[in-house]
Amino acid sequence: MALTKFHENVFLVDGDMRRPQLHDVFGMTDRDEALMEVLLNENAGALDFERLPQKTEIDNIDIALGHPVEGASPTEVLATGRFKAFLDWARSRYGVVIIDSPPLGILSEAIGFGQMVDDVILVCRFDKARKHECD
Repeated sequence: MALTKFHENVFLVDGDMRRPQLHDVFGMTDRDEALMEVLLNENAGALDFERLPQKTEIDNIDIALGHPVEGASPTEVLATGRFKAFLDWARSRYGVVIIDSPPLGILSEAIGFGQMVDDVILVCRFDKARKHECD
């Protein structure tokens, strides 16, 4: 059974603000303003967040695309609390919010995301991920 059978709507967030990939996965073009630009705005709020979701070809699944912004640190942006506000906004409008995060590592925002979400799914690739990363 499809995920959308159980939930009215799903919001997929490209949380990899250094090397986003979801626009390629879904065959979508990148917008001029994406997640990082909105999060860089100190006064970002619901009206700004409303501009981010895009419809996908899959019914009931919207996506927020991301792309890097030169000179902006995703780690520092997460520390401002604006991503948490965005996540709260998304949770109030969608049945399920999924964040596609960057791989775990020293500069990874994945750890910050993990502190804000209800559940985490760790994907380990055979012969590519080190064992301690998947424990």
